[in-house]
Amino acid sequence: MCIGVSAQVISIDGDNARVSVRGNETTVSIGLISPKIGDYVLLHAGCALQILPPHEAQSIDELFDELQQVMNNEA
Repeated sequence: MCIGVSAQVISIDGDNARVSVRGNETTVSIGLISPKIGDYVLLHAGCALQILPPHEAQSIDELFDELQQVMNNEA
């Protein structure tokens, strides 16, 4: 199973971008797409795979929040 997360592009340097993922910053490859600063992207395995509309990025974040709540309740 593959899991993609949403991230917001903070800065761009060639084929790499600095992104924010749920409050954490990391550098990812953007060689497959052409995002702009401020865009939301879908990440998997260190690569941005597609540009997301903001409402889709928010939906993904909400799903991760729900998953975290379920996991915390089972512990």
